[in-house]
Amino acid sequence: MQTVEQNLARLYQLETGIINASASLLEKRAKLEAEIAGINAELLTLCPEERAESVTLTKAILDQVKARGETVKTSYYTVSYRSGYQKITYDYKKLDTYAEKNPEVLRYRKETWVNPTAKIKRV
Repeated sequence: MQTVEQNLARLYQLETGIINASASLLEKRAKLEAEIAGINAELLTLCPEERAESVTLTKAILDQVKARGETVKTSYYTVSYRSGYQKITYDYKKLDTYAEKNPEVLRYRKETWVNPTAKIKRV
């Protein structure tokens, strides 16, 4: 059986071979991504007045739906509404300290085991 270090050395060899074999395709992809970035930048310059009005109108619509307090559906869009709610969090370190002096609260505590993991990161 191979050691972890030997398996990592073999994995490095395999990945290096894959990278070398795909170098020309990666170069082509980089050129295409640069071209797409240029096209995207050009798209942003089209219809500046309409884009500005769209941003303003979107904010107004969201404010109207919040004020109405319900989801609005049309044949064009659905604007979902979710009412606000209070989010409650606890400082678990302080609660654990409290539980040491008041063990009756421990019956409300839930513990879950998280299995260990390992991740390979290329350096």
